[in-house]
Amino acid sequence: MSYKIEIKKINDWRDSIIVSNQNFSFISKLDSFHNLDDLKSMIDIIISYQNDEKNEAEITEYISNIDSFIRISKNKVCFGQYIDENLAELEEFKKFLDEGEKIFGIIPTKDFLYIVREWFEYLKHNNKPC
Repeated sequence: MSYKIEIKKINDWRDSIIVSNQNFSFISKLDSFHNLDDLKSMIDIIISYQNDEKNEAEITEYISNIDSFIRISKNKVCFGQYIDENLAELEEFKKFLDEGEKIFGIIPTKDFLYIVREWFEYLKHNNKPC
């Protein structure tokens, strides 16, 4: 991995994933996912890819309550956000948009598995709600 992560409490109501390499700061978008069932499902999906139980071309998407998304496939995980139509009309955003969404970045699925496991365990042991 070209980045290190740190999970820490920002204040009484917010925990965050801090990424050491700014080129990969989009990974911190995972901290908008707090539902332990969703996080466990992400882990299980990746394991099913590793065990060849899932079709290689299949993609699974998770959407947070702030319209950011994580798309998991066998070899890569894509981080992005659905964009409001008004925002899509602004010139400075057009180069980042693809049919109403902005892609923040992509990492290998094996790296994401490590990160999502860490986040899941952190939330589980710190009594975060499901």
